[in-house]
Amino acid sequence: MEDPIDPAVAARLDTLAERLVDVSAELDDVMFDVLRRASVDGSDRPAIDRELQKVRRSIEKAVNLLGSIAS
Repeated sequence: MEDPIDPAVAARLDTLAERLVDVSAELDDVMFDVLRRASVDGSDRPAIDRELQKVRRSIEKAVNLLGSIAS
């Protein structure tokens, strides 16, 4: 049986998860800017977009893990 998590720790983890959600949203904005610029330039999908998607997925995983720990 797992030890219960301290409510103060759970609250801090929730706060961290919320901050990561904000970072993810900001990252989405950057990704849209990258794709918009490529479209304007008539370029293919930039390699950086693929890397940023990996970062975004990692952030989403971190948010989910924090949520499962805090609950």
